[in-house]
Amino acid sequence: MINLSYKNKHYTLYETCEILYRLSNYVDSDHEWNGYLYAITGNLELALDGYGDVDTSTEEIEEFLLEHEKYSELFDLSSLPNQPLIKEFKPRKEHILFDVSRVVAPADLHMILKRQLDFPDMYGMNWNAFWDAITGMVKLPMKITITGWEVLEERLPKEADSLKELLKDYSLRYTNDIFTVEYEQKNETSSN
Repeated sequence: MINLSYKNKHYTLYETCEILYRLSNYVDSDHEWNGYLYAITGNLELALDGYGDVDTSTEEIEEFLLEHEKYSELFDLSSLPNQPLIKEFKPRKEHILFDVSRVVAPADLHMILKRQLDFPDMYGMNWNAFWDAITGMVKLPMKITITGWEVLEERLPKEADSLKELLKDYSLRYTNDIFTVEYEQKNETSSN
């Protein structure tokens, strides 16, 4: 069904890749797809970042989709509407407010992010896991406001820099996605 949505141009290759990545989280660890889905989606991610061949990665994903399209023969696809077949599990939120003024350790910050952004239980509580979550597991809200930013910058400057940089990278990569971040200081607000 994912291939049908991709072939009907309901999803771009990158959106299809995100769906496959999400699917990989539900595949049993001993299933043949488990490592393979991570590999092909990771290869495309690296290629898009300039560390591989995008065409080869595209072919790899399209071959996987075509090869496994046979499973759709088990279903009567003619009765399906001509629209995207995969829906987000949760609707995208408009605005989320984070208060980071009481954060004293990196784990505190990651717990706030996990809870507020509805990350899955398996969230790894580190910046690689954060990037994987916002690019493949959840949809970021249209706007994030972070209060107490100056406290976080003072207490945990490396964590503050990492969070700000990853959210900036997200907004640069997903230019079609309406997304803004405000970092509230005591007397001012800065946007990204």
